[in-house]
Amino acid sequence: MGGDPASATALAQQQFSAAIGRYAASVAQATANGQDASLVDTSEVQQAAQAIARAASAAGAYQALTQAKDGYAALSDGITQLDAQYGTLDSGIKAYSQAVSFVDAGAKNASTASAALASGTSQLNEGTDKLAQGLSAIAKGSASLDDGAQQLSDGTSSLEDGLQAARDGSEELTSQLQQGAQTIDESVASDPQTLGEYAINPIDVNDEVYGSLDKFGYGFAPLFLTLCMWLGALLVFFAFDPFPSRTHLKSNRFAAIFGRWPLYLCMSALEAAVVCIGSLACGLPCTNIAALVALFAVLAVSFMCIMQFFNLFDVPGKALAVLMVILQLVCCSGTFPAELGSDFATSVGPMLPFYYAIDAFREIVSGGVIQTALNDMGVLLCFGAAFTALSLLAYPFALKLKRKRDKQTVQAILGNAATPAAS
Repeated sequence: MGGDPASATALAQQQFSAAIGRYAASVAQATANGQDASLVDTSEVQQAAQAIARAASAAGAYQALTQAKDGYAALSDGITQLDAQYGTLDSGIKAYSQAVSFVDAGAKNASTASAALASGTSQLNEGTDKLAQGLSAIAKGSASLDDGAQQLSDGTSSLEDGLQAARDGSEELTSQLQQGAQTIDESVASDPQTLGEYAINPIDVNDEVYGSLDKFGYGFAPLFLTLCMWLGALLVFFAFDPFPSRTHLKSNRFAAIFGRWPLYLCMSALEAAVVCIGSLACGLPCTNIAALVALFAVLAVSFMCIMQFFNLFDVPGKALAVLMVILQLVCCSGTFPAELGSDFATSVGPMLPFYYAIDAFREIVSGGVIQTALNDMGVLLCFGAAFTALSLLAYPFALKLKRKRDKQTVQAILGNAATPAAS
């Protein structure tokens, strides 16, 4: 290789830089075209790197040869001067040895430079791959940026449309408000006299009287008539024992329960007649006399059956019948609507006979729906049938209690009578 080794090395470096530039341009172009950057040819870069390695090796060898030449010249001078000065020979030998060591060092430096060049080439390849990846990421980011710009453009168009719709709506609202104000002005364009009459009487009210009652006491009549029938039925069993006489104690329960019904029915009919005639004589209003008489008859029979059951248990049964009066006064809307009281009164009322008796009286007295009164009468008859069934079921147990009470009464009487005789 001719010329100065240092110049050759500088030239090789310039060629390597140029090769790197061309390789980077090829990678960028491949990325822009959507091609794989790893497929770009790297042979030119590798050749430039090898040229740098050879130039560096030649520079090291040249330096070593120069030093060897100088040493050889010194050796020749030493030999020439050997005869004149023996010591000069020794110096020449040492210089020669030093020159040889320089040659070895230059060779080692060339080897080290070659290894460093190989390592630099490997790092260059890795950097090239990273550069290709970065260029690919830049391309993707550029595509995302284009999509975002398109979305922003679409959103701007939608915003403009919405603003235009809002402006149109605002104009329409303003127009409608103006029309409404004009309509109001036209509607109130009346004279002061007309406005004054409207302020005094803004609406026309049509009064329709439903069930007119002339006197205050008529409103309480349904409650007190029902109470009279209940207490009258209770008085019947104060006068007549619900159990048969001693000669009929062995009768079956049906004969015992139904055996005195003719007597009870006669007394109940008399009670119903007295109360009905008395109420009509007092001026009780009635829209249907037949329905009123039927209601009194149904109440007499129903309450008779209920009282027969209670009086099977003698004094405790009579006390329970009186207590039921108190409960029904509270729960059956006799004086005020039970709905205004507690939930207990509202829920218990429909399970008591007073509830249906008072309602039926109100329908007949106030000119209401007769069908409602007939339905109430049917429920009252169901109460009577239910308590008759209870009387049949409870009669054996009640008879045992009566016999026990009679026995205790006899023992008490005989005991009280025997006490003075024993004294």
